[in-house]
Amino acid sequence: LSEPAMMRRIMKTAFLNCIQRRHIKQHEKTIALFEQAFATIKQTTGISNIEEIVKIFVVLESKNYSLLTYVNHMNREIEALEAVRMRRQSAESLRSQMEEKQEQYRDQTVGAMQKQLESKHSMTLATRDACAKHKELMHNLAPRLQSICRRIQAELDRLKKAAGHLSGDELPRLASEIREEAIPEWL
Repeated sequence: LSEPAMMRRIMKTAFLNCIQRRHIKQHEKTIALFEQAFATIKQTTGISNIEEIVKIFVVLESKNYSLLTYVNHMNREIEALEAVRMRRQSAESLRSQMEEKQEQYRDQTVGAMQKQLESKHSMTLATRDACAKHKELMHNLAPRLQSICRRIQAELDRLKKAAGHLSGDELPRLASEIREEAIPEWL
């Protein structure tokens, strides 16, 4: 090999060694950190066997996993219940709106019917008043009309006597009594 190739090879190896030393130092720091953590754990708990500490961590990790699974399950149930609650609120809101619309429609309908009822009632009262006035008018006119009827009948009788040659069936005969049904005959 030539000298420059050899130098490159040495430089490359030195560079790789440098990287390896850096990795080793990082691993040593990590190992020191773990040893310090285990020493703190040993001092705090009084457990000196590392395998025993690992077993405790495994048990705790299992419990944590179970708790995490349970929390996730509860979150899914909460979301499902929240969705049900939202659907129920929406349905309740829709039902309230429908009831409100029905109440408004009922109030409008009842109001319209109440107006019609009042109108019919006032018309009925007006008709009763008119009937009472007509009845009173007829009651007041009845004696006068009977008097007129008697005069007309007397005049007809006088005309019959004067006419002589006509038979009694040919002349009209007015009703002797004025009744509501007979008024058109007199008029």
